[in-house]
Parts: sequence; structure tokens; C-alpha cells
Amino acid sequence: QGNTVTAYNSATVEVICNASINLNKTANSSQINAGESVTYYYDIMNTGNVNLINISVSDDKCADVNCPKDNLVVNESMTCNCTTTLTQCGNVTNKANVTAYDHQNNTVTAYDSATVEVICNASCPLLLVKFINGSEVAKYNDTVEFCINITNTGNSIIHADVLDILPNECLESRDSLRRVFFNMFPGTTVTECFKAKVNCNPDENKTVTNTVKGTALLQDGSECETNTTRNITIVRNCEILCTGCCCPCLYPPEVVVTKEILNYSECGYKKGENLTFAINITTVSGCGMYNVRWKDILPPELQNTSPLEGNIGNISVTKSKIVYVNATVIADECKNVTNKAEVYYQAPKETFSSMCDYMKTAELNFTLRAKTTNISIAKTPQYIELNDKENTTFTINITNLGNETVYNVDVRDILPELLINTTPTEISYDNISPGESKIFEVNVTANSTCDNENLTNMAYAEWDDACLCNKDKPNATNNSSVYIIRKNVELNITKTTDKEEIKNKENVTFTVNITNPSLTCSAVYNLTD
Repeated sequence: QGNTVTAYNSATVEVICNASINLNKTANSSQINAGESVTYYYDIMNTGNVNLINISVSDDKCADVNCPKDNLVVNESMTCNCTTTLTQCGNVTNKANVTAYDHQNNTVTAYDSATVEVICNASCPLLLVKFINGSEVAKYNDTVEFCINITNTGNSIIHADVLDILPNECLESRDSLRRVFFNMFPGTTVTECFKAKVNCNPDENKTVTNTVKGTALLQDGSECETNTTRNITIVRNCEILCTGCCCPCLYPPEVVVTKEILNYSECGYKKGENLTFAINITTVSGCGMYNVRWKDILPPELQNTSPLEGNIGNISVTKSKIVYVNATVIADECKNVTNKAEVYYQAPKETFSSMCDYMKTAELNFTLRAKTTNISIAKTPQYIELNDKENTTFTINITNLGNETVYNVDVRDILPELLINTTPTEISYDNISPGESKIFEVNVTANSTCDNENLTNMAYAEWDDACLCNKDKPNATNNSSVYIIRKNVELNITKTTDKEEIKNKENVTFTVNITNPSLTCSAVYNLTD
């Protein structure tokens, strides 16, 4: 007859909201010295079944707690931090409180504390720094001024007793060598100076040591000691060897000649590179050098671009002169070579009426190396898209494009975090000849996250040339792009009814249960019954 009948009913489900939050507080150090800073970390986690908003953290000893955000979804966590300076001695415990609200404005809180041991006067707070106000080289009859910086580096007031101890020879002083300082506040620095006279004229250079000892009286009645030293070099005073019209020099001068490359390279130099040699000539003791001449003897693998000899006149005692020689590498090979410098000079005999001839040499060994080798590295595929748990193989082609064999070739496939290797990612080759290629394959499995990811996978190679220098190795790289597709979350759905058999006009209730089995990824769904 076409008549329509309908029926309606409803069901009520009680949804229990359980808001809960957890706080775990730690410190970056369990022990510090007084006056040092400490950073506290606050690990906060939403342990309930509802989202939390307006999250705030307070600490009774650290005012400015920094958090990355103020809300957490279910099972989400975050870490906040706060840095402060502790001056209280002993075990310092501070408490932290976290407060949050659910969307019905219900409040949840959690508490935790951390303890840091603060050490006072962990070392002697009296710091002594000795220095010479002027030259550190002196001769007979010179006056030397010694100075001391006295500092309280601690965190409490101290009394300081400082004693300067002159050596038993070569230095004498009429100044008071003891100083006492009362009530030195933390951070205070006092500078004290006194003068000493050189009373010896050594035949050879002499190094004497001046020692300073200090005692600090601390507030708890204990004492601690510290000391420091300073050396000064006493050289011969040639002006007092005689009282006549001339000054004889009874001792030949002590001369030091050194040679170095200013643009030094541990791995050597290639053909066409320019080198600058420095020849340093120093009169250490005696009465100086006269008519100083120098000569640089280059190996045949180098061509000079500046003069190889010259005359630099006289050099006074304790003074130096430096000459420079420029040269270019003309050899294209790996080998060790030697560069030699010769220095000729004169010094007076007992009177300046005649001179003695002397010569000093210096040698410098260094390495020449062949021109730069060249390796190419290619990686395939250059672009690939992978689903979760999908496998692929990256092929790395290493080719020697140069004209020399390369050695100790190390190849690495530097995988991004979401690619898990199932075969080794590193390989080494003893050598690769010119024009030769090596193939290296790496098998990987994608381990995707809840989001799509664009990643870079880099292949890297480094090697030695024939010089086998372990420093400054040549290298090459090649990148490929990987697009990791996010995980596909499959929901579990079940449907039940409260009755398996019903009569006309009788009500029935169907229950649909939808479960997300993923522990990390959320899912959005539409339900149609």
C-alpha cells in the first residue's frame, strides 16, 4: 500500500576525561664551584587522555624558565630549561612546579626537585701573576723592575701575605720584598712593583729565576698557599771588559741560525707553487757579529726568484736579522729535498785590531709532491621516491680521471637518518689506476615517519697521492635526493549489535569501534554507517 513507518532512538556514552601531567627535573652538573652557572632541564609529558593548554613552569631558584610551547597533546612531551648562578655553599635543592589546564579549564599540576653541590673555595683563591716591566734580558748594572698582580679569585674576603724571593746571585734589591693585604674582596686585584739591580757579569748568558710565594687566610680560619716564578736572562756586558780606548771581546759570539718556510705545508709542495724561505740569524751572547754574509743553496728542484746571497752588516748581541729567499718548484714528483743556508761572520780578538772568521749553517728538509690527482664520484639514482619499508640500491661509481695512481681510497655513503643500510656503507681500495673505475653498491630500507620527507644522501671519497701524506687529503662528493613517503596508517574497525534478532518496531543498537594501532602517527577518518 506504500505506507511509510519510521522509528527513532538515541544512546548516551559517558566520556571520562582524565587530565594528567608529569614533570622530571634534572641539572647539567651535580657539582659546581660557587659563582658558576648551572642549567636546569624540565622534561614535561602529557600523561592524560585529553589535550593540555596554558602550560607554565615555575622554579623557586630560577626565575626565567624557557619552554618551546605552552600546549601538549596526549602523550606528547617537551623539554624546558633555565640557567642561573649559584653562590650558596653546600647542597642546593630547588623545586619546580608545572601547571596546565584542559579544555574544560580543569587544573593539573606536578612537582619535582634537583640538588646541586656548590663548592666554595675549591682551590686557593689567591692568584699571583709575575711580570717584568720592561725587557726580559738585562746586563751588569741594569735595573730590573719586577711587578706582581695579586688577585682574589674566590667568593669571600681573604687576607693575603705575599713574599718575593730573589735568587742568591745576580740580583739585589733594597726595596721591601714582602706585602700584606687585609680584607681583599672577591675580584679585587692589586699590583705591586719593586726594583732589583744586576750585580753579575757572566761569561755566558745566564737565566735566573725570581719566585713569589703567597699565603691566603680564609674566612673559616684555614690557610692556603700558592706561588709563581719569572725568569730573566743576564747577558755579558761587553762595555766593561776594559777601561782603555777599545773594548776587547775575550769570547767568540754564540750564534744561532735557523731556517723555515713561511708558507709551510706538511704535505709538501707541487710544481709551480712559490715558497718563501726565512733565514733568522741571532747573536745570543758575546760581543756581536761583524761583516755578516749569507748564502742560500737551493736544491735543483727549485728555481730562485730573488737573490741567493747578500751582506747584512753587523748584528749586536741578543739581536736578530732575518733575510728572505723566494723560489718556485720546477719538479713534478714526490721526493724529499734539502735546502741549506750558510752564514759567514767575524768577531774581534782580544783587541779590535784583528778579527776571527766564523761560519754557521742551517738545513731545512721538506717534501715535493706531484700535481693534484683527480677522482670523480657519481651516484645513482639521483632521485628516488620510497614508501615505508621499501628497499632500494644506491650505486656509487668511483673513477680516477688523473694521470697518476691514487692510493688508500676511502669511500663512504653518508645515509640520512630515515634510510637504514642492510649492507656496509664504507669500502676502501688500496689503489686505483688512471682511467680505472670502481663500483660500490649500498642496499637500504626506508623507515618513514608520520610526514613526507625530502632527504639528501651524500657519497664521499678521499684518497692519497703518491706522496701518501695523511694530511690535507683530496676528496670528492656527490649527492642524490630521496623523497620518503609518510607512513600509511591503517585503522582497525569492528561493528557489533546488542541484539542478533529483533521484532517489528523493536529498537537495536549498533556499536562501531575504530582503533589506531600506530603508536606515533595520528589519522583522520570519515565514518559512514
